[in-house]
Amino acid sequence: MRNVEPRHAPDQTMTHLDAIKQAQRRQFNRKLILLVHASAAFFTVLMYLSTLNLHRFAYWSRGAGTATLWIAAPALLPYVISAVHSWRRATYERLRVALFLFVFILGAVGVGCAMLGAFGLPMDNSGLLWVFAFQAAVYFFSAEFLFDVD
Repeated sequence: MRNVEPRHAPDQTMTHLDAIKQAQRRQFNRKLILLVHASAAFFTVLMYLSTLNLHRFAYWSRGAGTATLWIAAPALLPYVISAVHSWRRATYERLRVALFLFVFILGAVGVGCAMLGAFGLPMDNSGLLWVFAFQAAVYFFSAEFLFDVD
């Protein structure tokens, strides 16, 4: 007698392995997205704080770290919104993640250049707030559009 396996077993095994591979790739993509968000947020906050006049800021006093976070909050907000939304919507497809990261890095570099005056536009505090709001919207909707697999 021959040992014959059912014909549907290899397909189910391949589907199960594909699901595992997709889950692992999605997990890697999530970590990559968070790493890029954290790096971009760090450098953007450094650029933002360098444009502010902090001569009277008592950096040695108690609570200075929390105060620094509150001062840097407008620059951090687009990255926090984008990180949370893209973490939830991340996909296993590499091309979609690469396109999102391209848009994200291009936006971060553009905002950094605008903050430092590379475009010749005067940036006051209200203008920067509008730039940060626009940046958050672009990141949110690019994640929504590029990660929509269904």
